[in-house]
Amino acid sequence: MKCPQCQHENTQEARFCNSCGARLEVTCPSCARSNAPGSRFCNQCAHPLEVAAAPVAATTFASPQAYTPKHLAEKILTSRAALEGERKQVTVLFCDVVDSSRLAERLGPEGMHEVMDRALRHMAEAVHRYEGTVNQFLGDGLMALFGAPVALEDHAFRAVQAALAIQETISGYSEQLERERSVEIQLRLGLNTGLVVVGRIGDDLRMDYTAIGDTTHLAARMQALAEPGTILVTEATHRLVEGYIRSEALGPIQVKGRSEPVSAYKVSGRRRGRTRLEVSAERGLTHLVGRQRELGVLQDCLARAKAGRGQVVGIVGEPGVGKSRLLYEFKRSLEGERVTWLEGHCVAYGQTTPYLPVLDILRANFQIEDGDNPLQIREKLHQGLRQLDPALETILPFLGELFGLPGEDESLKYLDPKDKRKKTFEAIRALTVAGSQRRPLVVVVEDLHWIDKTSEDYYAFLIESLAGMPFLLVTTHRPGYAVRWGDKTFYTQLALDLLTQDETATMVARLLESPDLPPEFLHLVQGRAEGNPLFVEEITASLLERGALVRQNGGLRWAGIAVTEVPATIQDIIRARIDRLEEPVKRTVQAAAVIGREFGLRLLARISEMAQEVQGYLDTLKHLELIHETRFFPELEYIFKHAVTQDVAYQSLLGQRRKELHGAIGQAIEDLYADRLEEQAPILAYHYGRSDRQDKGVEYALLAGDRAARLYANAEATTYYEQALTTARALPASPDAQRWQIDASLKLAAVGVTRQDIERDRTNLEQARVLAEALRDEPRLARVLYWLGRIHYVLSDMQRAIEHAKHSLEIADRLGDETLAAPPVNLMGRVYWFQSDFARCSQMLERSVEQMRRLGNKSEEATALGFAAQPLSVMGEFDRALRYAHQGIQLATETQNPFTEAAAYQYRGFARGQRGEWVEAIPDYEEARRIAERAGDLFRVYIVKSREGEAHAMAGDPDRGRALVEESLALATKIGTRFVRQQQKALLATCLLALGQFDGVPPLCEEAIGLADEAGDKWTKALSLRTLGEACSVLDPSDAQKAETAILQAIRLLEETGAKPDLARSYVSYARLLKVKGEMKKANQHLATAIGMFREMGMAWDLERAEQVLRDL
Repeated sequence: MKCPQCQHENTQEARFCNSCGARLEVTCPSCARSNAPGSRFCNQCAHPLEVAAAPVAATTFASPQAYTPKHLAEKILTSRAALEGERKQVTVLFCDVVDSSRLAERLGPEGMHEVMDRALRHMAEAVHRYEGTVNQFLGDGLMALFGAPVALEDHAFRAVQAALAIQETISGYSEQLERERSVEIQLRLGLNTGLVVVGRIGDDLRMDYTAIGDTTHLAARMQALAEPGTILVTEATHRLVEGYIRSEALGPIQVKGRSEPVSAYKVSGRRRGRTRLEVSAERGLTHLVGRQRELGVLQDCLARAKAGRGQVVGIVGEPGVGKSRLLYEFKRSLEGERVTWLEGHCVAYGQTTPYLPVLDILRANFQIEDGDNPLQIREKLHQGLRQLDPALETILPFLGELFGLPGEDESLKYLDPKDKRKKTFEAIRALTVAGSQRRPLVVVVEDLHWIDKTSEDYYAFLIESLAGMPFLLVTTHRPGYAVRWGDKTFYTQLALDLLTQDETATMVARLLESPDLPPEFLHLVQGRAEGNPLFVEEITASLLERGALVRQNGGLRWAGIAVTEVPATIQDIIRARIDRLEEPVKRTVQAAAVIGREFGLRLLARISEMAQEVQGYLDTLKHLELIHETRFFPELEYIFKHAVTQDVAYQSLLGQRRKELHGAIGQAIEDLYADRLEEQAPILAYHYGRSDRQDKGVEYALLAGDRAARLYANAEATTYYEQALTTARALPASPDAQRWQIDASLKLAAVGVTRQDIERDRTNLEQARVLAEALRDEPRLARVLYWLGRIHYVLSDMQRAIEHAKHSLEIADRLGDETLAAPPVNLMGRVYWFQSDFARCSQMLERSVEQMRRLGNKSEEATALGFAAQPLSVMGEFDRALRYAHQGIQLATETQNPFTEAAAYQYRGFARGQRGEWVEAIPDYEEARRIAERAGDLFRVYIVKSREGEAHAMAGDPDRGRALVEESLALATKIGTRFVRQQQKALLATCLLALGQFDGVPPLCEEAIGLADEAGDKWTKALSLRTLGEACSVLDPSDAQKAETAILQAIRLLEETGAKPDLARSYVSYARLLKVKGEMKKANQHLATAIGMFREMGMAWDLERAEQVLRDL
């Protein structure tokens, strides 16, 4: 098929010419049937076609080279971003002529060609006037971009201005046509703003630059929905220009292809307002403006701190309002004063990196450089501590752990993570206190809204102690973040307000070092910056760069350059500045942005394609004040002047290019820090997790999680493990990917604490079990089965818990792996305890003690010793039980593990209570509760309180006993657990019985019996039955049968379980009942048996009471 425009031969099915883009088919104006070029009549309805035969697009617009301005074509052809594609925020404009077919019918082919050629020229001229790009002519209209390939801060404003200019120009042209040819032209225009991917499309020889994405589609829909002669814009565009146009809200409009309506506005004209100017400027740091009051508050707080009254100041404000600048001026004001200034910074990607700002401060304090090896770091820590205070050398192991130094100190090896975290907090605080005693200390933590949970907890901990220290803590954060210490009397919040217009004028004058400013320029800056100091700086710099201001004869002259408005957001300002950079400088700033807010020359050069030139490019960026130097030795390091600058540069890259750079950064870090990879694991997890090397992302996420878990930073560890699990599941199926899924699930289970965590872990572990079985990986399967058993144990499903534990142990024994066998052995002992299988419970726990001793795990050995005391005491083997309990306390004290210590004291208290030594048991329970409360172990507090309540009730203070058990039940509800709830209910019934409140006893006992049946807890069921029988004998003495049945059931269960002390006590209860029934002989027999058992077991308290009952018979 030959094109009638350029004579190029095309295929028969072609609708547009392959060479010039002209339309090949002819549409019938009567029936809309498509006909071949050259047809004189429609092949459907025979309507004449001559008038519509010629294409409407003129030769001038047949190819992109013909209509693209030369400077723009050069930008597209030379820009790597245009070749590869780039993400940009743009405004898209669509415009077409209404009813062009009918117009063509009236004008004829030649007339239509002439009219459309001139109309399209008018449209293109309006687009180019506002620095837009016409990237497609659509026969009877066009598509234009504003903000690409060169970013425009105010692209939405320019696009709407261009649309209005097109409308005005075509309106005038239409009046001319009406006079000359009795025809008129009307247009529909549609605009939308948003992110698109822009770049060249087509082959090497065809320069065709366009935008792809939903933003473009919605702009086209707006144009299609517009009434003739109107302009429709979306909410996204209207929000950016509403102050400068007249418009009418049309409300939500249903748009084809979208499930939800879209808000649209009809633009009717311009509003007269401020002139928008932008130029480039040579940057310089201005004097502080409008912050004298805030600076004075900081000075006052420092004075109080110097006097020994520690202070905390929180500086809050929006991005760019001057938080960091205020701190800079405060620091400058302290030059010559005898204070120590230390800074720590939080970063967006560091929210899951434990102690990130704390480590920043420690590095500064001990002068630790990135190039230091572990030996150098250890020596600097050692020397620094010794110089400050030789007594501080004891905290060296904790600092070494924070820095991930190899060769973990033996004293920390088996320290419980929670206790390690607490002692780490205390170590850092001790260092802080010592430093402040030498001279007043000012510590700055910037960007608190990005702080990791562990660091936040540490500063909350520190603040509790600083009221009497010569210490000033200053933090910065954005609105929306709430500090946890805002209620402290020594906390001061400084909210930074925007600058007034007078303050803005002063700032601009100082920035330009000129007191006389052109009014037009100053009015523009004041209007667009709206008091934000960063906006003031950036807008002024932009206007200078564009040449709107000229330095002349020592002053400034307004050049009168017609520039449009400055951007409405800081992101658009920075995007425009980045786009105006030379191509290699732009690529450098984008690569730096992928590294992060802070970056080193060595790392950037390693990933750069132009390593030798990087220093020069950074000098350019430094001159433009997009970046600053932060460190000179041992290597140059830089920081983006503003975080949003880094974010804008990063977001401009396409996803695939970002992945490539993240992968290159990960590889470079591995090369540069080969001897310190664990310390770098969080950063490596961040970069590899966003690269094509997702496998490495998983490995480093697991390593980062392990490091956080060792510091008991469970929130951060959970984040890393979840990242590892999610990424591993997304990888192509392979044995490695499946093993990573299993490992991540196991590690997640180890740091889970809440009910939601348990449900998550159960699901994950069931999937992991399937994977381990498919891989025939028995060690991993054994671990999965153990953790499944542990979860069911916590959920009180003891039957499934023991099944999983047995299966795990079978595998471990078959493999001969004691490390694998130890956890299920311990778990089985615990499960047997709650199943009232005390003999097997003690056997498994004694085996666990030996295993933990051989493995060198003192904390678990101490716990197993203490736990073993419980079944032994229930069976009446008190000498062994108390020996184990004493050993457990001694070992727990040696390890200085508060969680183990609390458990050990609880277990000894239980053994003493079983022997009837209730008064002696109470101090053990009190100590266990005190330690657990101090360590934040609420689960242990919950268990201890109920047993402590029992001890008080039996020792003669049932009121105190009841209060403690009720507190325990309330705490169980608070933390969301039903673990051993049957015991709590039974113990509360015991307290009520001791109080003589008999009516409340049966319901509690019945509930406890039901719960005990569910859990398979025969011992608690027996105790509940005995208490029920004793209450019933008092409530209804005439119905002794119910009481007797309950007590006999209790005796049978206790005989079955071998619980001798409580069996003897039940004989005494039965004897009392028999006495009421008048069966004295039988009562005497049971009492004699009980007394003999009490004597044999050395239960003096119970023996005395049994003998008293015997005397009363």
